[in-house]
Amino acid sequence: MQTPPPLPAAALTAGKIAVGLSWIFAIASLTLPMPEPRLVTVGIVLLVFLSVSHLVELVIFREFLKAANATQNDYIQAFIFGMFHTGGLKIS
Repeated sequence: MQTPPPLPAAALTAGKIAVGLSWIFAIASLTLPMPEPRLVTVGIVLLVFLSVSHLVELVIFREFLKAANATQNDYIQAFIFGMFHTGGLKIS
């Protein structure tokens, strides 16, 4: 079973903020008019990267999530924040 790396609480919070801002930029680049067409391209690439990489993380850490009795909310947050959410879960 793969387990996420242990991270201090401050790193988990900072990581969630950084990833959250990345999601916001990626979605905004698709929904809001951008002054530069390259920003739309960067947003699309970022959105695809975040989606694929976090789906892969869900597959890699699925046994850990089961062992930690993860709720549906935990799975959603693991998709959004990746290891910055799973790193805060404990196996009970």
